[in-house]
Amino acid sequence: PEGANWALFVMGLAYLHLNLSVFAVPALLPQVLGELSLDDGQGAALTLIFTLVYSLALLPVGWIADKFKRPHVMAMGCATWSIATVATALSPSFWPLLGSRGLFALGNAVQNPVAFSLIPEYFP
Repeated sequence: PEGANWALFVMGLAYLHLNLSVFAVPALLPQVLGELSLDDGQGAALTLIFTLVYSLALLPVGWIADKFKRPHVMAMGCATWSIATVATALSPSFWPLLGSRGLFALGNAVQNPVAFSLIPEYFP
């Protein structure tokens, strides 16, 4: 279909952004803990919230991707995790950081269900 290569390119960029962002906080966790004076339990919660929200959101997001236009769902997911990335960077303390990580996970949960259903449509 027309625009298939462009869609694949955009999904590839989105996947790159997603993976770079997903691993940034765990990689920088020691610095984040020190900067915000967080303890190890709070650091673990930052990782746990991402895992829980991401895991719990996958099935509902898959259903949404089947009911609505997938490119629009993907755009909403990209916008959500991009906003959450900025919110994470600007978080002054634990609770805003925890909330932004949960929102980030929700936006990331869109990527796989949508991309894995769009690719076979564009490249039968």
